[in-house]
Amino acid sequence: MSEEVDRSEIDDIDSYGLPRIPLRGHYDVKRCDKRRQWVEKFSSTNLQHIGEWWANEGSDDSCSTTKLKGNAENVIGLAKVPIGVAGPLLIHGDHVNGHVLCPFATTEGALIASATRGATALSRAGGVMVQVGQQRMLRAPAFLMRSTHETRVLWDWLKENFRHFKQQVSLFSQHCVLIGMEPFYFGKSLVIQFVYETGDAAGQNMTTSATWHACKWALKKVEEELPGIRVVKFYIESNVSGDKKMAAGHLQSSRGWFVQAEAWIPEQLLRSVLKIDSKTLLQAHQTLQEGAIRVGALGSNVNVANVMASVFIATGQDVANTAESATALLHMSAVSKEELEEAQKKLFYHSDAKVYNGDTKVEEGGVYISMQLPSVVAATVGGGTMLATQKECLQIMGCHGKGTVRRLVEIIAAFALALDISTLSSIASGHFASSHERLGRNKPESGLREVHLNNEFFSKVVGSRGTLVDWTPMKVDAGTSIISELTKTEISKKVGHFGYIIHYTTNSGEVMEWPVVIKSKPLDSETATMINKMAQACGLELAVQYERHKMETGFRLCHTRELAIVQMEDPELKQFLPEVYYSVSSISKDMFVYVMEYLSDENFTHLNTADDISGWTTADVKVVLRDMARFHALFMDKLEWLREQPWMDHSHCREVAMKLRPLWKAMLANAAREFPEYWTSQVVELTTQAIDSSNEMWRIFDSFPKTLIHNDCNPRNICIHKAGSVQHVSDQTDDDPRLICIYDWELARIDVPQHDLAEFLAFIVYPETSIYKRLELIEYYIVMLEKYTKQKYNRRNFLKVLDAATLDFQLNRLNMYTMAHTFKDYRFLERVVRSNSAYLLQRKSDGHLKFITMAAKL
Repeated sequence: MSEEVDRSEIDDIDSYGLPRIPLRGHYDVKRCDKRRQWVEKFSSTNLQHIGEWWANEGSDDSCSTTKLKGNAENVIGLAKVPIGVAGPLLIHGDHVNGHVLCPFATTEGALIASATRGATALSRAGGVMVQVGQQRMLRAPAFLMRSTHETRVLWDWLKENFRHFKQQVSLFSQHCVLIGMEPFYFGKSLVIQFVYETGDAAGQNMTTSATWHACKWALKKVEEELPGIRVVKFYIESNVSGDKKMAAGHLQSSRGWFVQAEAWIPEQLLRSVLKIDSKTLLQAHQTLQEGAIRVGALGSNVNVANVMASVFIATGQDVANTAESATALLHMSAVSKEELEEAQKKLFYHSDAKVYNGDTKVEEGGVYISMQLPSVVAATVGGGTMLATQKECLQIMGCHGKGTVRRLVEIIAAFALALDISTLSSIASGHFASSHERLGRNKPESGLREVHLNNEFFSKVVGSRGTLVDWTPMKVDAGTSIISELTKTEISKKVGHFGYIIHYTTNSGEVMEWPVVIKSKPLDSETATMINKMAQACGLELAVQYERHKMETGFRLCHTRELAIVQMEDPELKQFLPEVYYSVSSISKDMFVYVMEYLSDENFTHLNTADDISGWTTADVKVVLRDMARFHALFMDKLEWLREQPWMDHSHCREVAMKLRPLWKAMLANAAREFPEYWTSQVVELTTQAIDSSNEMWRIFDSFPKTLIHNDCNPRNICIHKAGSVQHVSDQTDDDPRLICIYDWELARIDVPQHDLAEFLAFIVYPETSIYKRLELIEYYIVMLEKYTKQKYNRRNFLKVLDAATLDFQLNRLNMYTMAHTFKDYRFLERVVRSNSAYLLQRKSDGHLKFITMAAKL
């Protein structure tokens, strides 16, 4: 085996010779720090303060850099925005009744002080009455038709099928409820405004996905039921939703939560706290209203955007939603002494507030103020609300977690009113500038959850070994578990690998320490949906094709398949698998979990070496090839049994392969566009010929015996037991006593064994390695397979099948890897593509791939 060229982990030059940010998709502290160091070098700056992470980094999910997935990309550190608290403010609402503090994250001096002053005035006046109304989250797709007549026909059909749309949405999300649809006509274009309720989530991503799936269903149905019309083009968003924009529509109807706050302030309170009288205050308000009209402002308020932005930053909201959330109407009018007295009876009925220095005693009139906020987009679950400081800020207000979003909206509205009355008073009294000079310096829960990992669970893991004492989390290196890693960023349940140290007492009284790993599987649908989202970001054609075929790409039943295989009782197979101690497989709870042995450097070598294969020797490779042949041989006479298993996916077949050709071509186009340095024109041409030759390749596959293959057979999922660390089940006549350990069987399927061989060699052989060295390794595998199957294989036919399998790996798996590589940097990918392509191009040059060129011509 030749040595790999020493390459830096920091790959910061793209295929066009332009600089690019390195280590994309990585969120562990080490790589985030490396990325920041690269930025320091690039910008000639010292970023020591940006690089200060949480004081207790990694102690839990909320203060771990890995939790930043889905919140930010190319992470280099944290922005330390000052957080202050405004209040307390006395609030009377359906979800708040009492004094509340509100955290503001801001660098604008006097802002928090002003909000606190307004809160003081309103609290002394008896507090703020708040009412929160309906939630409306909008998404507005557009359908381009051939005529205005067709837009009317389409709307009539959509309107008649509203209940079916609700059903489609409910299939996709249990939190997203479709409550209405409204049409907008623009010539030949029909825009449908979908109106949702999204509970405690802001729901913008949720409604986008729900609308996409519902509309894809509708397009298919329209094609079947309305053959006389045609949707020329479909866009998921038309801007009619007003997403993150100031728009008049946000005043007319809500986007987010509709909420109103009101208060009555006596004259004496205006003077004592706000340093203003009602007449001057009302004149200033009228002047600001006239100014808003003159400049065409949407709404009329003083300072609402400041509350929205600072509270949104503090609590992990989408700050861009300040655009619509700050659309507000401030009303103010004079009230008589009698009106104030009546109002205060109502206000003090709701609280135990006391009279402050006689200020609340009504001696004369005052003002009535109200704030209407028709489009507050806020959340108390998901997104940035789960990060450490943001979570704590929500907890200050009693607004973290489910069932608290209405409380949050009420608090925001009340403090918006407090800030506006204070700022307006400062403007009217001439204190605005001086105050700045002084201070200005977003289904019932299912899957594995933290609550399930309790004494009862770990006692079942310990089982007959003894009695559980305790258990503590342990960090584990999960390597590059792509499926789990990509999926867990999109779902709230625990997915992936989780290490624990268990202490238990044996029956003889000895206390044992026992490290284990829990693996929790995402559902096949969750995995497919996550990959579908990546496809959508790679272009329309790839998005369309993947959506059409997402459950035919090998992931169907992946969540049950692995559990079934690792629990097989065949002793021959078990010697190659990690030991499994306990498992949970529950369809009703969406829980597919097993507890396995901890694979440590103490007993294993070559763990997680896909990125760096320099430690692999020829002897190591032969151990894998030998044991690969052994487990392939195990199932060659059990095909009927395998085909009958409920966990087996049968989508990998000739018929499906023919249907998938447009998908593979769309993926190939993406690979060539994004990474032309190794998906070269020569490689793309060869892969295209392979796609066009799918039928011939399957004829070749049918010429060779099939078995159970791992189908992810590479150094990400293979390690080697150290000599003497495991007992052989059968006689081992080889000189090398070591055994492989192969794990992550979610993609296993029935196929020719050459698929596993092709993938392993692509990962383990350097691109510049002579083809003769690869052929020597292939010959070794054939000899081992003949030994364990007691069959003889024609070398020419074996290699022809291997060539077809290598092509299939190229157009299928490497295409998929490359799509994921667009979002996360997989260091092994370039080497593997080059290695696989080098073998194929050399075989073609030697005249051994004539079957694809002939089929492509035909």
